[in-house]
Amino acid sequence: MYNLHPPLAAFPFALFTVVVLLEVIGTIRKSDLSHTIEILLTLAVISVVAAFFSGYQGSEFAQATFVVAEGEIDRHHLLGKWLLFVSIPTLALFHCAKHAQHGKRVFKLIYAVTLAISFALVLRAGYLGAELVFRHGAGVNAAVENIKK
Repeated sequence: MYNLHPPLAAFPFALFTVVVLLEVIGTIRKSDLSHTIEILLTLAVISVVAAFFSGYQGSEFAQATFVVAEGEIDRHHLLGKWLLFVSIPTLALFHCAKHAQHGKRVFKLIYAVTLAISFALVLRAGYLGAELVFRHGAGVNAAVENIKK
């Protein structure tokens, strides 16, 4: 069976990075990029859900060839879980900030904080996931081929 976690795990990082960049650009240039941000943030949250749940499938492949410490996998999983639980309210707060009649600044501030937390979590979870593969060999198949002389 094909491990879906590696390709799905790239989307949250890419999408949250673009959302943060668009928020910064929109603030600096005083442009309304909210429609684009809304679409990308929605896709980011969907990709977090997909990456998180595909991680359970990916964990089945973690010890394909190398023994990986459970603590390393647990830390990656915990950060993924936190990202899942923070990214959904981030999207909700985006909509509150966009459509609020009262307290718009408060919603924008809370949204900005949760977006920053989501971005930090996606960076750290991605880093730990890469360490699992490149440092600990999680999911790496070290196939030995027969070489005829």
